Amino acid sequence: MNAPEGFAEEFETIRQRVEWGRATLGSENHLAHDKIFIEEFRAFYCKWQPLLQDPELRAPLEMMHRNIESDFAPKLEALFWSKLKVVIGGRAEWLAAETLFRASVTVAAFLRDMPEEMRAKIVAASREPNISALLDGERTYREAEQMVNESEAGFRKDLAEFEVDWPERVNTALRQRLEQLDAQGIKAWQAEIEAELIKLQDRTVAEPL
Repeated sequence: MNAPEGFAEEFETIRQRVEWGRATLGSENHLAHDKIFIEEFRAFYCKWQPLLQDPELRAPLEMMHRNIESDFAPKLEALFWSKLKVVIGGRAEWLAAETLFRASVTVAAFLRDMPEEMRAKIVAASREPNISALLDGERTYREAEQMVNESEAGFRKDLAEFEVDWPERVNTALRQRLEQLDAQGIKAWQAEIEAELIKLQDRTVAEPL
C-alpha cells in the first residue's frame, strides 16, 4: 500500500483539523475558520480522491468526506439558518412595535380629547393604582415610540452581526425581503427556516474517524 507522495502528511494535517473543528463547531468565534476549513477540505478531497487507487487508502478519505458532508457542513448550514431566524425575530418585534405605535397615536388623541368629567369618573371607578398614568396619552405615545426605536435598533444590530458572519449569503434580495416583511411574510419565512433546519438535522450523521 504505497500512498502518493505528500498524501500522508496532508491527510494527517486535515485529520487533526477535523478533530479540532469538531470541538469548536458551533462557536461564533470560529465561524470564519470553519467555513474556510470546509472549502479547504473539499479542495483536498478533489485533489487526492482521483489519485488513490488502493481501497485501503481511499477508505479513510471517503469516511472523512462523509463526515464533512453529512456532519460538519449541515451543522454549519444550520448556524446560518438559526442566525437568520434571530434576525427575522427581531424584524417581527420591530413590526409589532410599529403596529402598537400607530395604535398609540389614536389612543393618545382620544385621551387628550377626553372630557375631564369622564376622566374623573374613570379614575374614581378604577381599582388600577396606575390608572392616571394609563390615561396619560402623551406618556403612552412616548413609551410606544421608545419601543419602536429600541426594537429597530435591536434588529439593525442583529442584521449587522449576521452580515459580518455571512457576507457571502447576505445579498440585495435578502436585505429587501427583510425590509419589506409583513406579519404574513414573517410567518412564511419562519416556516421555511424550520423546514430547512429539520432537513439539516436529518442529514447530520457523524462517523468516528
